[in-house]
Amino acid sequence: MTGGDTTAAIAAVVEDYFGAWFTGDVERMRRALHPDLAKRGVVDGLLGFNTAQSMVEATEAGAGTRHDPSKRAIDIHVTHVHGSIATAIVTGPIYVEYVHLARLDDRWQIVNTLWARAADT
Repeated sequence: MTGGDTTAAIAAVVEDYFGAWFTGDVERMRRALHPDLAKRGVVDGLLGFNTAQSMVEATEAGAGTRHDPSKRAIDIHVTHVHGSIATAIVTGPIYVEYVHLARLDDRWQIVNTLWARAADT
C-alpha cells in the first residue's frame, strides 16, 4: 500500500466503527474492532472501560442510534502511521476520540481508544 492508500484504509476502518455505532450495524462494528479492544472514556470525571464484546452488545442494543442524525458527522484525521501501527483523531459534535490501530491478519483493526463527549449530548 502506498501512503495515501494506507491512510485511506485506516480512515475507512474508523469510519466503519463510527458508522456502525450510529446505525446499529453489529457486523460492521465487529469488522472494525480487534477482539482485544481496550476502550476508555472520560465522562463526568470518571474513567470508564469497554471491550470489543461490550461495544458489539451496545451496538446491537442501538445505543449509538439515539443520537440525532444531523449531529453524526465526524472528521477523521490520521495523525501518524509507523509500519503496522497508526493513530487517528476523530472529532465531531458528539464525541472526540483518539484511536490506535494495528495492521493484523492483513487488515487494519482498532485496538485502543480514548474518548470524551464533545459537548453535552
